[in-house]
Amino acid sequence: VLTAAPPGATRVDPVLLLKLLFGRGLRSVLAEGGSEVLGSLFDHGLVDEAVVFLAPILVGGESAPSAIGGHGADSPNVAPRLLDPTAQPIGNDLLIRGRVRRPSLSGEPPPEALPFTIEAN
Repeated sequence: VLTAAPPGATRVDPVLLLKLLFGRGLRSVLAEGGSEVLGSLFDHGLVDEAVVFLAPILVGGESAPSAIGGHGADSPNVAPRLLDPTAQPIGNDLLIRGRVRRPSLSGEPPPEALPFTIEAN
């Protein structure tokens, strides 16, 4: 059992957790979670690759759940982008995968993501 939260904290510190796992030889981690877990990982710049399933269901409204929570990005110019994304139909769903490119610290907007490559089943 690893303790990856400061004393008195109610949540795991993702940076501390990944440092502990790295110290044990792990170099790749699959993180599945709700919007708070994913948002925390993105907010800390800890996501290198995203694998996203999209279902043909449209949910909206002010109180609709978000796939990624956390602080997020104030504008598309500073939002992480998927590089070399691929899209693959799986049944009625769509699997999208790509490396995550974080915007530069210089404030320059990231380049546009490349067009999708559709992979056949």
